[in-house]
Amino acid sequence: MRVCPLLTRIHPHTQSAVCAALSFNLTAITAISYLPLFEKAAKLTPPIVNLYRYIMELTLLDYRYLPHPPSLIAAGALLVTLTMNKLPWTDTVSHYTSYTPSSVKGVALQLISTMWLSEDSSLKTVYSKYKGKKWGEVSLRTVPRKEEIDLWF
Repeated sequence: MRVCPLLTRIHPHTQSAVCAALSFNLTAITAISYLPLFEKAAKLTPPIVNLYRYIMELTLLDYRYLPHPPSLIAAGALLVTLTMNKLPWTDTVSHYTSYTPSSVKGVALQLISTMWLSEDSSLKTVYSKYKGKKWGEVSLRTVPRKEEIDLWF
């Protein structure tokens, strides 16, 4: 989060009061923040968006993703989503994400690992949510095996 240099010299309680008075809406950027842009760039249909959203939501409760920029996580989730649906990573997607498939491969593999573990995880909330008909039962989809993943890249 970037804060005005003037505010950095002010007590934190005063900072909050100034931000509230100016109606600043301060939020943390997560991978889901990139969903609308990346979804449009990839021209995803609603059922595929559910899978994309599911993969990104799995990362919100997993500390292993903290070192990665949210845009990289979103791009990795998009790569997994596209490949699971046999859709291409286009030049338009590269332009809007600022990543290539090879640059997100590591995160994509980590995301697939997280998907494998989601059903047996102690944090099953996201898995259970996306198991419902409202979300197209995307958490019940077959997660790719290691052999299949190697063929993608």
